Amino acid sequence: MSEDWATKEMKGAQLGDQRQVKSVIRICAAVAAQPALSFSAACGPAVRQAAHRIFAHADTTVEGLLAGHFTATAARAATLPLVLIAQDTTAFVYGQAQIVGLAPVSQSTKKHALFGHSALALTPDGTPLGLWHLSLWGAPEVAPSRAAGRQRAREEKASWKWFAGLEAIAARLPTGCEGVLIQDREGDIFDFLAHERPPRLHLLLRAAQDRRVEYEAAATTATAATPGVSAAETRTERGLLFAVAAGAPVLGTCRVAVAGKPAAGGKPAQPAREAELALRVTEVRVQRPHKHTEATPAEVAVWLLDATEVHPPEGVEPLHWVLLTTLPLPDLEAACRVLGYYARRWLIERLHYTLKSGLGAEKLQIDDATSLAHALAVYYVAAWRLLHLTHTAREHPDTPATTVLAADELEVLAAFVGQPVRTVGDAVLAVARLGGYEYYQNAPPPGVKTLWQGQIRLDGLRIGWQLAKASSNQRHDL
Repeated sequence: MSEDWATKEMKGAQLGDQRQVKSVIRICAAVAAQPALSFSAACGPAVRQAAHRIFAHADTTVEGLLAGHFTATAARAATLPLVLIAQDTTAFVYGQAQIVGLAPVSQSTKKHALFGHSALALTPDGTPLGLWHLSLWGAPEVAPSRAAGRQRAREEKASWKWFAGLEAIAARLPTGCEGVLIQDREGDIFDFLAHERPPRLHLLLRAAQDRRVEYEAAATTATAATPGVSAAETRTERGLLFAVAAGAPVLGTCRVAVAGKPAAGGKPAQPAREAELALRVTEVRVQRPHKHTEATPAEVAVWLLDATEVHPPEGVEPLHWVLLTTLPLPDLEAACRVLGYYARRWLIERLHYTLKSGLGAEKLQIDDATSLAHALAVYYVAAWRLLHLTHTAREHPDTPATTVLAADELEVLAAFVGQPVRTVGDAVLAVARLGGYEYYQNAPPPGVKTLWQGQIRLDGLRIGWQLAKASSNQRHDL
């Protein structure tokens, strides 16, 4: 894979020595081009040595390494009226005891991890635009007790990551663009719902806490002007969130694509499917928890969306999402649209899969957590690149191939398949064939792993192609 794309993404990196930016570009391109190789093998001796110097430098930060990529992501988002941002946390688990600064995964295991919390920007149809935030951390210097934890400032609690993500995204959201910040149940925090944010940055999250809510219910009374004839009024009702969601009126049904799940925890694998869900919608005011101080707002107004699968496949647990959003849901069309937004959240999990299973991020052999975090920051950009390429091929196959591959790579692919490679769809199919993909009518599209393997072969063939052309030109010059 050429360095063209990496140059666009990483040229704005902010480092202690700006001469190191060229090395960062080479590191990023090498990791993406040869994902099945170790970091050392992918980079080669010279680039590997430069990487260790950069990652260990006192002035290097995750924010600085990704400054250019954050800017490039914002530029892509600026062309859209609305962008989705999914944020989530993952753990990079390492068994090497010599890595200094990792956090224990749990008390029951000796394994340790570096945790990553990222925000992935997406178009409404799910095209990955890039990262807008990344925090990486290991063990705190002092592990606080549970009692002390209740007294700590927000920035010191486990929930700080959600607020840090929100604030970073709010700062990077382009003027004229609205954003929808999407997160799973771990992000259901009252202070987060109540946190200050720009009016054009909306929240969409899956409910986890059965909170106290107030809402307006219809009441029927007789009017004085027309005795015996009822008029609709409203009255304030109180209840618990999940019961109110289940009792809300059904607007209709909506279909969403559901990603497949691998076998885990004794449960069989589930293939991808399209699910039909019944939607219940109501507007509520989430009440402040009792233990919160009066400095916290007394309530937060949100829309409540209950989505329940009506005809799940036999033996499959039906989907049931209870969502909270600051987006208005006045009708079925709006509810279906917002449900579709939430269904895109799984793409950040694919980013984590690409990092671990594709790029081998958990196989990195770096002895301290700070340098490891800096290496992972570059891996995140390479993972986004592979995810973007796969998604573009599936959703926008007619995009010109020159937007994702260099000219010499397209020449190699054209020679391999025996015909011109003009579109992203053509290019990805050719790369997949290099990775062992067999195309036939109704064949499923190639996955990320097949593309990794094909990209490795393409990179080797490209080098041979360049050497052959150079040799041919030398003969012609004689």
